[in-house]
Amino acid sequence: MSDLSSNNEAPDAFEQLVNAVLYRFNCPDVEELTNFNFSNVSADRASAIQTHVDDCPPCQTELSALRTYDAQTAGDTVAPVSSTVREVIATLLSTGNQGNSSLGTLAAAGIRGSSEGPRYTYLADDMRIMINTTLIENGESKVTVTGLVTGPAVTQKWDVQVTHEEEQVAVTSVDDVGNFMLESLPAGIYQLKLVSEDLTVTIQDIWLTQHQ
Repeated sequence: MSDLSSNNEAPDAFEQLVNAVLYRFNCPDVEELTNFNFSNVSADRASAIQTHVDDCPPCQTELSALRTYDAQTAGDTVAPVSSTVREVIATLLSTGNQGNSSLGTLAAAGIRGSSEGPRYTYLADDMRIMINTTLIENGESKVTVTGLVTGPAVTQKWDVQVTHEEEQVAVTSVDDVGNFMLESLPAGIYQLKLVSEDLTVTIQDIWLTQHQ
């Protein structure tokens, strides 16, 4: 009788092994295996899953595929910098020695026939940006722009970018006390941007040209 009982138990054990391999009912599901891969399971469960994976070729293959996929798509999960940067259009508050001017515009008349141009003050959030233009006549009209940034945000690191017809033509930085300078720009219409890690301030349609 004992031999018969032993013979009956052997097919049952073999059948359980076959079913486990075919149907993987002892295997962690994809969600749990993914959580294990990212260490998002308890220490006890992680130990049990690791022991199972060590003896389970299908789970080894599945875990390897998960890790390969994660490595290939890691760059896609990083949010682009631009998505965290807020943009503010600066508003022209006042001019130093010129009459009415549309918002965001330095009128050509402001630098007519003189070496020292007007001063303009812009507001963007709690920042004030003061700009002075100087026309230099030396065979060809060139304009130098000096600026001062004031307000709490001046403690940040700021780059100044100047574009003309969507092409960047000059770059400088704001110093520790808020000053910046752009020298010898050809006559034209420009856009000026102050760029920090989390904020871009845009001054639109700056006219730097000799009055006609």
